[in-house]
Amino acid sequence: MLLNAVRYGLPALLVLAGLAVLLIDDGTARFDGFAMLVGAGLSVALLNVLFRFGAAGDREREDEERARDFFSEHGHWPDERPPRLLSSNMPASINPETQLERDLLADPQLRAGLVWGAPRSGHPEGRVADHVAAILAAIAPDDPLRSDLRFLALVHDSFKAEVRPHERWSPDNDHATLGRRFAERYTSDERLLTTLELHDEPYWIWRNAEGPEQALQPLLARLPDTELFARFIELDAANEGKDLTFLWWFRRELAITGRLPLHPHAAPAGDEEDIVYVKAFATEPQQQLAIAHAANELVRDQHARMRADGEVLTSDDGLRVWLVWRWRGSRRELIDRDADVVREALAAHPVFADARAVEARVFRAARVG
Repeated sequence: MLLNAVRYGLPALLVLAGLAVLLIDDGTARFDGFAMLVGAGLSVALLNVLFRFGAAGDREREDEERARDFFSEHGHWPDERPPRLLSSNMPASINPETQLERDLLADPQLRAGLVWGAPRSGHPEGRVADHVAAILAAIAPDDPLRSDLRFLALVHDSFKAEVRPHERWSPDNDHATLGRRFAERYTSDERLLTTLELHDEPYWIWRNAEGPEQALQPLLARLPDTELFARFIELDAANEGKDLTFLWWFRRELAITGRLPLHPHAAPAGDEEDIVYVKAFATEPQQQLAIAHAANELVRDQHARMRADGEVLTSDDGLRVWLVWRWRGSRRELIDRDADVVREALAAHPVFADARAVEARVFRAARVG
């Protein structure tokens, strides 16, 4: 009410006052008074119009940014119909191993979510089912957490199709919360339910929080099973197309606080290829030499574990140290082995904790022609 009074009432009042001065005052000053008051009223009205145009432009930019973020996550614009594949067949590698998994995969709601999806940033495979299949394939047969990790993989992203893109975030419009609610029909295990509900939180913190290292700690404190949570985040974040910088950052933060779990390595997948794995530390010029020295010792100490050739590079501006691993084998196996390297590197060389993890990438030789 007060805003409308300022926006419309004040300009009108000033214009009326100017007209009153013109009609009532007999002197020549009435023209000056009329011009001053009417001009002031019109100026206030014009300022309100310009402000509303500016505010509308800000809202449009915010809406466009949200739409781009939505497109990156879901593979379609918010005002478009969510894409679905014509085929509802599950990948051959999604074979239930327990009665619980058979019940899950027979549920029409879960199956509808699994066949949703199109290629998009972070998910070049497209369908949720193909993403799930890749995670399942990475879980070692003798992994003591195998059944829990498989349950999480089947459910975690299967409710993205139910997110309403035109509405703001809320627990009722969040795929992770919806996944938890669905899972509550099949289990009361709080370890599984909490992991489903919070599995995307570390990535959100890494991307958006001011001081993500500090923001991560309260989240970790909420977990009933840090090992299960961390193991699943690692599996999800190591998939093809994901930004490995997040995975490296997440592992480092867990290792610094002594929470990075041990886990069995997946057996070699048989898809050997030549891979270059590059990680960059951000340094201050005065500390670059110490970080580079520690990285060289790391390469020497971890050569046998990684079964890869390592190299350390420094930038001439003193702001970067690059750790380069050249490896022949599967991408997934390399990333699995790197978890133990992260843990042991921080234990043997605490100076690494002073450098920020700013980039991690896998490179392959370009196939041209």
